[in-house]
Amino acid sequence: MPQLKFEYSDNIRSEVNFQHVLSHVHQLLAQTISCNIEDCKSRIIRLDDFFIGQGEKENAMIHLEVNILEGRSNELKHDLGQKLVAMLNSFFSDVEGMNLQITVEIKDIIKNNYHKIA
Repeated sequence: MPQLKFEYSDNIRSEVNFQHVLSHVHQLLAQTISCNIEDCKSRIIRLDDFFIGQGEKENAMIHLEVNILEGRSNELKHDLGQKLVAMLNSFFSDVEGMNLQITVEIKDIIKNNYHKIA
């Protein structure tokens, strides 16, 4: 059930295969929070319009928002966030000449507010 939104600024000139990255992210989610990998859904959003800091052209960003059903401990979510940041950093370590910020946000979805048809 995890719902992911992967946003990145379009000034990242990396040759990273986003499908490959998210495949690894889905595997990490399945291992860390014991979810069915087939239920992981990701959206990749390239940000053509963005402004970071004072607008320097070398400022770049990646933000991963992970929405999971409520009920998992804060420790587990913290551990997941740390693992995801490290993983994304490894995939984007070759981005040169950029001030790249990588952020991850883990959010709870209230079970009563989530509806699905499989």
